[in-house]
Amino acid sequence: KDAQDNYGIKYYRTKIKKIEEDSETNDLIIHYQNLKTGEEKEYRANMVVLAAPLVPSKGTNELAKVLNVELDNYN
Repeated sequence: KDAQDNYGIKYYRTKIKKIEEDSETNDLIIHYQNLKTGEEKEYRANMVVLAAPLVPSKGTNELAKVLNVELDNYN
């Protein structure tokens, strides 16, 4: 949230289909599918960072109990 508010960084939940470079402008052209609507779109950017979602494994709660470790809202 801080990065969005202070630095203009945008986060998108999408399925990336393809990334191409525009040879004239060196822009990256991202072809993606909006996961909410299914609509396919393009977006131009000068940099792209791809990140996979981080999800705790199914046994995290049980392991935390055995190790006597507190979990936060992200676990």
